[in-house]
Amino acid sequence: MADKLLYNLPTLTKGTYQRWKFDMKAALESIEVLEIVDGTTSCPALLADNSNASAVSTWKKGDAKARLIISSSLDADHHAAIRFCLTSKQMWETIISLHEQNTETNKYIANQEFHQYFDQGMTVSSYFSGLSIIKQNLESIGETITEAALIAKIINDLPKEYDFFRQSYRIAAAAGTVLTLSNIQAQLQVIEQDVKDKPGSPDDAGEALVTKNPETKKYNRKKMNSDKEKRTCWKCGKQGHLRVNCKSKSYGRFNTTQQKGLLVQEDGYCVDSWKGDSGCSSHMTRDKSSFVNLALFDHAVNVTVGDGSKMVAKGRGTIVADLFNGMAWNQREILNVLWVPDLCEKGLLNLGVLTERGFTVELKSKLLNIYDKNKVILTGIRGPNNLYSLKIRVNSETAHIAIDSLKLWHERLAHISPKTIDKMAKSEIVDGLERIDLKENYFCDGCAMGKMTKQPYKTKSSKSEEVGAVIHADLCGKMEVESLSRSRYYLELKDEASGYTKVYFVRSKHQVPEKLKQFVADQKSETGKIMKTFFSDRGTEFDNDRVKVLLAAWNKASNECGI
Repeated sequence: MADKLLYNLPTLTKGTYQRWKFDMKAALESIEVLEIVDGTTSCPALLADNSNASAVSTWKKGDAKARLIISSSLDADHHAAIRFCLTSKQMWETIISLHEQNTETNKYIANQEFHQYFDQGMTVSSYFSGLSIIKQNLESIGETITEAALIAKIINDLPKEYDFFRQSYRIAAAAGTVLTLSNIQAQLQVIEQDVKDKPGSPDDAGEALVTKNPETKKYNRKKMNSDKEKRTCWKCGKQGHLRVNCKSKSYGRFNTTQQKGLLVQEDGYCVDSWKGDSGCSSHMTRDKSSFVNLALFDHAVNVTVGDGSKMVAKGRGTIVADLFNGMAWNQREILNVLWVPDLCEKGLLNLGVLTERGFTVELKSKLLNIYDKNKVILTGIRGPNNLYSLKIRVNSETAHIAIDSLKLWHERLAHISPKTIDKMAKSEIVDGLERIDLKENYFCDGCAMGKMTKQPYKTKSSKSEEVGAVIHADLCGKMEVESLSRSRYYLELKDEASGYTKVYFVRSKHQVPEKLKQFVADQKSETGKIMKTFFSDRGTEFDNDRVKVLLAAWNKASNECGI
């Protein structure tokens, strides 16, 4: 017991196993008995002449010391499991088998703990520390959690106040920029400090990223009962009683949620997730981008939610989403989902509609299980408002048709106008054509290019028939490989009448005037004629002072020269 107090070892419970194991190994190693516990050093057999009696005694003392330290750091349940162990090695293996047993039950519990991990009163640092412990527990039973899965969970759990960070991360990921867990933690800690420094934010650093209900004062119940209550109920908004005595099943105008946490919560459960409810009239969501197809209503349609209030639905469609059953995600289609922009929840799943479609809904004290042919496809946890929080995420690869559906149908129907598409949808002459929102803006590259116009090139009416009268010139290069004469350009001069072409290799553009002078001399000696018209692309190798001086000299030498 003295050693336990000396090292201040934590008591082993289910939640402290990883830390207990780490600290216990350090403590055993410090007193040189770790090799006895892990089995590296076994008890030597006592020889007949007792020559190794001292070594045997030393090993037994070390084993007894290790057993004392281990047993003194266990709670009652763990101590009961190791009472029949004879050596410290047996005690160590028994404890490890309890916590690191690779069974389906342990995997299920560990995976469920990972996906439903949240707690009140956490800062960014405490959240990441807890996530790291859960990851270690999963790895100890053979379950691998990749860094990409951890980042996806963190990004998915961020509240609305961190939407700008979520969008920035997605843009960076699309551009190929890779962010590590440490990078994300450092950036979130900076944002946490900014939120804390804002006016009205919590002063305590431990409350900078936590959602709490409005504080309530403690009152004397006897005095409350003796005097008529004049305060207002926070639940229904009526005077004469408090929330603790309220009999109303619905929340009134005083139902407020402060969303300042890394994990946004209301009374202990996630408010930015889908909810399972039997009081709403249909499946509904506020996120238009979640739909794979969406038909807009011609007029406003009123819908009823669980608290009896009315909201306006603007369309109906289908969502392809991943559902979490406690062990893994499975993809499903959610049909006939209403688009309700003013919905406070991310989405509502109608339990009554599910039972009508052949699914089985099982409600327990705090758990919800939805079965499809005796197989669990979705689980949820009940909150204090009798709503079940469900783990549903939208497949981003498929949830895009509703956003650019107008452009999609515009391209499918040979780039016709949006007004024509709307007329076709109203007259129902095309199968599968849903109603399109004409206010949706898009840009069609094909239409823009097709409407571009330019003047046609004029065809030349006649061709020169006089050899050497009209010369066309062009300089080609710079070539990547030099010629044998170390030239990287060649000057091509072609006679329009005969098609005769002469080529000169040049090392640089500065040699072009010299080659033109050489061509004129060669032409005069071979044909006795001089060119009258000279065509070029007006590149800098032709449109310069040196070439202009040559052309002016040739023009002066011959009255017929029309260069």
